[in-house]
Amino acid sequence: MSTFFKNIYESVFPSNWAQFDPDSASPYDLTSYPGRIAHFYTILDPRTLLINRKQLNESLDTLNKFKQEPSLFTNPQTGEIDTKMNQKLWQSKLMKQSVIHPDTNESIFWAFRFSAFPVLNIPITTMLLYPGSVGITVLSQFINQTYNVAVNYANRNATNPMSNTKLAVSYVAAVSVSCGIRFGLRQVTRNYNLATNVFLRGFIPYTALTLASCLNLYFIRWNEVTQGIALRIKSPIGNEKGAGYKYEWKEVGKSKIAGNVALAKCCIARMIWSVPPLFFPPVIMRAVFLKRNWFIQLKQWQKMCIESSVIGGVLLTFIPPSLATFPQRDSITNKWLEQEFKQHYTNDTLFYFNKGL
Repeated sequence: MSTFFKNIYESVFPSNWAQFDPDSASPYDLTSYPGRIAHFYTILDPRTLLINRKQLNESLDTLNKFKQEPSLFTNPQTGEIDTKMNQKLWQSKLMKQSVIHPDTNESIFWAFRFSAFPVLNIPITTMLLYPGSVGITVLSQFINQTYNVAVNYANRNATNPMSNTKLAVSYVAAVSVSCGIRFGLRQVTRNYNLATNVFLRGFIPYTALTLASCLNLYFIRWNEVTQGIALRIKSPIGNEKGAGYKYEWKEVGKSKIAGNVALAKCCIARMIWSVPPLFFPPVIMRAVFLKRNWFIQLKQWQKMCIESSVIGGVLLTFIPPSLATFPQRDSITNKWLEQEFKQHYTNDTLFYFNKGL
């Protein structure tokens, strides 16, 4: 276990980043779980919400200049990028990833980026945990599912566009299912005091949240299942192969199987990240605050502020490791794909796709 945490520390705080690679998604090792954790802690940093248009354009200009003339950034004697310039290039790359959609190359509205997700989920999760009236229950689920639709759509695989009609249908379906599940569970547990029962207080919104989130995801990204998502392979440039050979990304078709894999993995990540913000804050509040005399004497709004702060800390801490369960640029071997790919490629050919978040 100590080795595991040591690997995470070395990934988050590297002594030096690898040489910049324009085809790599991150300076961290995304083939390892610690590396992906470090990557998502960087991408989900709320400070990236403060990036303005000037800073973004400067980063994009830096990346474009490197693409056009890499020699401008390298040391003529060693042929390598110096440390300061290397960090600037990687920071530009990470800044681009936190703002720009990988398929559309357009800016994602700030509230729908995953860097905003933990922050904006603080008031949403607080409402979900609050054992209030039917009106509060409906409002909390309405707000939560509306925000989920927006985030799912903004961070989808955009190789297949979705019509406004399908978007409206998925939104109505997700909100209806979520509220129905929650009301049903409330009826089953109506004889229990949710204000004092920590387990049920978290179990009811968790069940409603995870089921609705997964259905929401499938509704909003249904085109990925019915029409497939784009697959890419690494195509060598010239005749050179082996370690260090140059390659380019080549799109070779769309796969429904890959679309199902992408959505299934996104659902698993949602199931994992839904646990900490719904179960941990009630446990922390009960263990640290609820029995303290000074806390008991506080006004209700002051108590809610403290609980919101606890929720925020849990979200910022645990959502990146949940998203890191699977890489965003995922891959699948040909043996699992449709027959049309098997006719042209060997079974061990590796295909890459944007899984989405």
